[in-house]
Amino acid sequence: MFVAASNHKADKYFIMEWTYTAVFYAFSCFVFYHLIYTENILKPYLDDLTLDNINYVLMTSLSVLIVLLNPLLASRAREKREEYFKLWREYQIQYEQYTIAKLDLGSSILIVLLIVVGAIVTTLELVANCALTSQVQPTYVYANWLIYFYTNLTTIQWVTDCHLLTIASEMLLDQLLVQMTTVATSNRVDGGGKGVESRVSCFVDLWRKLSDMSGGLMDTGRGLYEFNFFVQSVIVVQALYGIVALYIGRHHSIIHYYVYFPTAAWSILNLVVLCEAAYSVTNQVGFKTNISIQLMACNKFNLETQEQIFTALKTIQSHTPVITVSGYFTMDRTYILTYLGVAVSYIIVLAQFKIGTS
Repeated sequence: MFVAASNHKADKYFIMEWTYTAVFYAFSCFVFYHLIYTENILKPYLDDLTLDNINYVLMTSLSVLIVLLNPLLASRAREKREEYFKLWREYQIQYEQYTIAKLDLGSSILIVLLIVVGAIVTTLELVANCALTSQVQPTYVYANWLIYFYTNLTTIQWVTDCHLLTIASEMLLDQLLVQMTTVATSNRVDGGGKGVESRVSCFVDLWRKLSDMSGGLMDTGRGLYEFNFFVQSVIVVQALYGIVALYIGRHHSIIHYYVYFPTAAWSILNLVVLCEAAYSVTNQVGFKTNISIQLMACNKFNLETQEQIFTALKTIQSHTPVITVSGYFTMDRTYILTYLGVAVSYIIVLAQFKIGTS
């Protein structure tokens, strides 16, 4: 019964993933028709590598790549998430912590709202892009809409995952503090017959499990997230290069400042949101743990019990979740600053090369 309930929650969560996967498939037939059965739409643009044509080829290629990879990544994510929910439910039963299982989106209404918001933002981006650039070719419109929709919805998923993990971690710590304060200091045994040492040990063990599982939560959709990072990074580099090219005046482009600047700003904002969401998990949990340690001194426990609780909270603090991408770097503010620094350096090299070969 528990497994069935867990799978039901996982199924609700995946409504969002499978919805935009279906959208990709619905439009993929359209773009492949233009690529295969009509004239080669990319060849004229590849023959004349202006900045506009590079942008056209890049956006079209990214959209085709998304259509091909997203169904595979979504399928793998579904399998991993079902395993994760099952394991999480087992920990709930083992540690009797039924009140902290909030690892689902809450309701189908919320899922629909997220999809609608993502679609609205995507449509507004597309309308602004096409209106300002006067590029309304069907394939170009499809490519931009697909990329915007994918990045927006994947960013929403990432933020939701991080938010749910933060809630679960904070509720676990709150549960620890509530039960500690209800223990009678005289006999050091709570209403369930468990002593302070036993209760603290139980929660520390559960927290370690939660910390280990935090990486598992991100692993369930890691392919989707990392592909989103790749798409956003490519768009940022391309848009920043367009801005530099506009300033040095070494190209003949119909795409103006009010297109490249918003494109770069939106992609950078997406990357900042991705990093801040991951950073909030470790930062907020660590901050709440520090506050809890300070509050422990105000509780009416004997010295020995206070030392045990202090040690337990220190242990919890040392096991706060750390979110990485493929284990190579940690998702935090340092990453986004480093990435932007590397991107700017790369743009400078490209600009110098363009000037030297002009």
